[in-house]
Amino acid sequence: TDMLGMEPTWMKSEISEADWEEVSEGMSQAESQLELLQGAQVEVIGSETVKGIDCYVLQLTPDMGQLWQTVMQQTQVAGEEILPEVDEIFLEEVFRSFSVKQWVAKDTYFLTKAEIDMVMKLTPEALGFPEEEGEMTMNITMTLLAYDYNEPVSIELPPEAEEATGMESEAADTELANVQTAVIALMVDNELWELPNPVTVATNDMSAFPDTSICGIDKILDPDGNAYIAGQDKDGYYLYQHDITGDGTSTGLVNYVATRYTKGTYTVDAYGTVTQVTKGV
Repeated sequence: TDMLGMEPTWMKSEISEADWEEVSEGMSQAESQLELLQGAQVEVIGSETVKGIDCYVLQLTPDMGQLWQTVMQQTQVAGEEILPEVDEIFLEEVFRSFSVKQWVAKDTYFLTKAEIDMVMKLTPEALGFPEEEGEMTMNITMTLLAYDYNEPVSIELPPEAEEATGMESEAADTELANVQTAVIALMVDNELWELPNPVTVATNDMSAFPDTSICGIDKILDPDGNAYIAGQDKDGYYLYQHDITGDGTSTGLVNYVATRYTKGTYTVDAYGTVTQVTKGV
């Protein structure tokens, strides 16, 4: 990852052979340009030579829906989407202009070059924060050169890549930070200096974490969103479905974390310090 003003960072992730084939297909730059071509209005605007190859020059007006589908395919790793699903209304608001030129070899019809120019305008309304002020305009230009089709490739790993950070490790660290932050928020909200019965046996069940005080009844939501009493008395301070009212209804249930089960397992001491026992990745 290389971002302006920051030192480049190398990251690594273990991936199966089957997943690698799927990712490789999805990340093919030439393939994505062909998909763009198939879903666009195309005009031949001339001929030019690129790297000694005589080419047709094409001007494309892409379909924005097809464009976003192509982008989503480019941002998948082992079947997991990195970007959220976005509707066409958002695209129309953000992408103020978008143009593509392609150079296609006359003899083989292989893509030789592509240029993409776009203007994006981010406004508070488009981002879902209409009460905020200010906006940002980005002018983006990208150039792609495609050559040596079907030729073997030799890749030499840079020395700095040997110190790459594992994506799994990053995810585990993020989850630990989220759980720790949630515990602090829960203790502040409930004015706890110490947890009466901290969790000492590692668990990933946040509906019984970080405290299992015997002080009431266990409130759990049923599929319809209604609270009901379950099991024995066990109403402590929970990160997931914590009952702030103690009335046994769904009205006062609060989630300090997004899901009941974390990937890693955790313990916590009386002062709210969380320990990640297993990463679960």
